[in-house]
Amino acid sequence: MDSLITSNSEQYTNNELHEEGAPLKSQFADLYKANTLKTLSQSQRRENQLQLLKERRHQSVDEKRNLTDLFHDFKENDHEEQMDVVIPCKTNSKMRYRHLKNKLMLSEWFSDIPNDLELNWLFKLCPSGVRNLVIAYRHKTMAFSIEGKRQAKFISHLPGGGPHSTFNKFTVLDCVYNVAQKCYYVLDVLAWNGFVLKNSNTELRFYWIKSKLNETPELKEATRGNPFTFVEVNFLPAELPLLEEKLSQVHDDEQVSLDGIIFYHREVTYIENRTPLVGWLKPYMVPEMLHIPVHPSFMKHKPRDYICLAHYLQEKHAKKKRPKSSEQMER
Repeated sequence: MDSLITSNSEQYTNNELHEEGAPLKSQFADLYKANTLKTLSQSQRRENQLQLLKERRHQSVDEKRNLTDLFHDFKENDHEEQMDVVIPCKTNSKMRYRHLKNKLMLSEWFSDIPNDLELNWLFKLCPSGVRNLVIAYRHKTMAFSIEGKRQAKFISHLPGGGPHSTFNKFTVLDCVYNVAQKCYYVLDVLAWNGFVLKNSNTELRFYWIKSKLNETPELKEATRGNPFTFVEVNFLPAELPLLEEKLSQVHDDEQVSLDGIIFYHREVTYIENRTPLVGWLKPYMVPEMLHIPVHPSFMKHKPRDYICLAHYLQEKHAKKKRPKSSEQMER
C-alpha cells in the first residue's frame, strides 16, 4: 500500500484509543454504510444528484457562508493560554458540537456499478481507522467524530492550526485517523488556508490537497509543534486494470491494513452526509462486483455467512424492520 499511502505505520486495531480514554467504537467502513434499498434505484439517485449539481453551478453560492457554522466554537476563549501539547478528551466527556454532526461526506455501498465507472470515477484505497473532521482555525486544531464529538485538540502545521498561522485563516479536512500511527490520512479537503473548496468538484479538490500537502512536508513529521502527522491518501482513475494491479499488490500484512475502496464521481462537490455519488466496497467484494481478482489475503476476511452484497443489504434491511422483543423494549 506504500504507493497509495505514504507513511511509516503500524497495524491498527479497533479497540485502541484515539486519545486517552476515547474509544474508537466503529471501523471506517461503518461510517460509509447507508441503506441503499430505497424507492429509487442507486443509479437513478445518482442521476438526480448530478442534475441538481449542474443546476447549482448556475446559482450564486457564498462558499464561505457554507463553512461559517463550523467555526462557531472557535470564537470562544480566544485568550486561552497557548497550547503546546495535546489536550485529550475524557471517556465520560459530554462535549458534543451539534452543529458539526453529519458534516462529513459519506458513501453508500457500491451495489449498482455505474456504466461510466472507468470514465467518470476515481478511487482511493482507504486505511483502517476512524473518520474525523479536522478543523484548524485561530491558532488551534480540533478533530471531531461523525457525531460531532471532539476527539482531540492540539496545535499543528496546518494553515490556521498553530501559533505561527495567520489568525483568521482556516483549514478543514476530511480524514481517517489511525491511532497506532497517530496519523490523519487525508481523504478530502473542504478548505485550505482560507480558500474554500467545498463547492469544487472531486478532481479539483483532490489535486489541490495533493499539491498543498506536498508543499507542506513538515505535516508528515511528528514534532512538538505537530504531534500528529497528516498524509494524503492518493487517488487514481477507477480503471479496472489499475484497480486489479493495486489490489493484487496490496497485502493484508501491510503495516497499515486496508479497510476498503472508496469511489468518487469526478463531478461531485463536497456533500454533507450520504450520497450515491460516493461508493464503498470491502476488498473481498471486489471480485463479485467488479469481476477482477484481489490478493488472496483479502478473501480470508469475508464473513462465513456472506453470500453477496445484494443479499447482505436485504438482510440488513430486514433486520431493521423486525419488531423489538418485549424484553428489548423494556431495556
